[in-house]
Amino acid sequence: MIQSLDPNGTHRLRIQCRGDTPWNIALVHSEFKLGQPQPEDAGARGLDHWDIIIRCTEEGRLPEGDDAKKLKSHGLFARPEEGSFMLRTRVPGCVIRADQCKGLADIAERYGDGLTTLTMRGNFQLRGLRPEHTVDALIALQEIGMTSIGSGANNVRNITASPTSGLDAHEVCDVRPLAKKLQHFILHHPELYNLPHKFNLAFDNGSHNGVFADKNDLSFVATRIPEGLSVPPGVYFRIFAGAKVTRGIRSKDAGVLVTERDVIKYATGIILLYKYRGDPDGRGRVRLNDLIAREGLDKVANHAAVLSDVLLYRLTADEQSVLPALGASNGFSGIHPEKTAGLFTVGVGIPVGRIPAASLRALGAAAARHGTGEIRLTAWQNCLIPHVPEAEIAIVRESIQALGFSCDEGDPAASLVACSGIGNCPYAATDAKGMGQTLISSLRASGLRKAVNININACSNACAHHTFGEIGLLGVKAGGHDKKAYHLFIGSNRPDEETNKPLLSKIPEAEVSGVVEKLVRLYDRHALPGESFAEFSARQGQDALRSVAEEAHTP
Repeated sequence: MIQSLDPNGTHRLRIQCRGDTPWNIALVHSEFKLGQPQPEDAGARGLDHWDIIIRCTEEGRLPEGDDAKKLKSHGLFARPEEGSFMLRTRVPGCVIRADQCKGLADIAERYGDGLTTLTMRGNFQLRGLRPEHTVDALIALQEIGMTSIGSGANNVRNITASPTSGLDAHEVCDVRPLAKKLQHFILHHPELYNLPHKFNLAFDNGSHNGVFADKNDLSFVATRIPEGLSVPPGVYFRIFAGAKVTRGIRSKDAGVLVTERDVIKYATGIILLYKYRGDPDGRGRVRLNDLIAREGLDKVANHAAVLSDVLLYRLTADEQSVLPALGASNGFSGIHPEKTAGLFTVGVGIPVGRIPAASLRALGAAAARHGTGEIRLTAWQNCLIPHVPEAEIAIVRESIQALGFSCDEGDPAASLVACSGIGNCPYAATDAKGMGQTLISSLRASGLRKAVNININACSNACAHHTFGEIGLLGVKAGGHDKKAYHLFIGSNRPDEETNKPLLSKIPEAEVSGVVEKLVRLYDRHALPGESFAEFSARQGQDALRSVAEEAHTP
């Protein structure tokens, strides 16, 4: 039962559950019932499909129909137009070792097209994997200590963590171990597969450099509670839940805290609650946001605690109001000091996240030679090389530039992301990666070095979060088959609960770079010291920005 330990019922809830274990799906508590699981769908359990993979390998063919859906749970996405698979890996906490970089590069060269691509979930995609090499590629992935299980279909996707965890003097705690523990828990509990839809989860270390905590289905933000408040002092995690990127809806603070000791257990409670109650009508493609909209965030948060048998803590309204704001989730470029004196983190700007196998191998070698052999992947489709001594920064910078990458502060490659686009995704209307490359080249040539978050999508699925970018671009067809264009979203005038109207509509591909450069140049000239593009655009107002943008675009 739920017992308040506070006479006003506002500070702390004691959560107990009936049943032998927290996994007892027959659990009933007054008005609390778990629904029945949905019938096992075609992509339900990624551990049960090895025979299909063997058949495809032996016959040298791609799977079809339900078999193709099933293999998404193994991170294998059939691309019939290419005659190959796309393989998506998991990188828990977004941390990869130098030897794993070498191993991935070897797999990409031996079995794929020789190219690796970083995603917005801090992991890798490898393309061009021939069906006859599938088993060998998956075995090679496992031999370097990596996996692809659960990276596709209706499962918890790669678990992200703040890229500066363990490095940042301003962090509350290092959240990398939590991301790894939760990944392994999920991989060993099949009941956490077969969700109503994909599920994005993140751990934020509470520093100034965030991890999109308000853009995930579920995020845990490390928070230090000082002496003198209504809950015991110590490290807790605030719970943010319910983002829906296709509509630009940010996740909301649940107003409760969970301890570091219980956060993994509580995360599994939320996942199970979503699995069994998220889609009672079997409609499919239902996110955690839909469950919250139907039942309320308080009810979902508390019932998940019942299911996982943990304590939740609740601050008073006044105490809640003075908690720190979420850290800004910006592209991390340039050279930054770490909390250990004399060591620095080098932010590497990688245009649209594409890394040839030889370059990935070289990045790993540089991290091993000048750091500790560790590379951090970020949600900006770039990476960090940590633990670099000050005396070796110049050498690392030279090595990065030789690969065609950048470690300059404000480089546009570090704050621009693009989805897979035409040629790599069956839903794409435009070449998002190509547009990203064009914008990076244009902004670099103009000499502009003020970081602006630019998110480019080739379709309304919003994999690259155009709904949250300071400048968002959504690719659309503009008439004929070869006529491609982009809607441009900016500031507050982007998809969310109130509006779905772009600042400008159907800008021809050839004119997009001119429009974006005009807006960034305006920001560069007139921004206040320390003012972000989002703050600048809000100060200028939509009408003024539209007028400037239209000067570079005549419909």
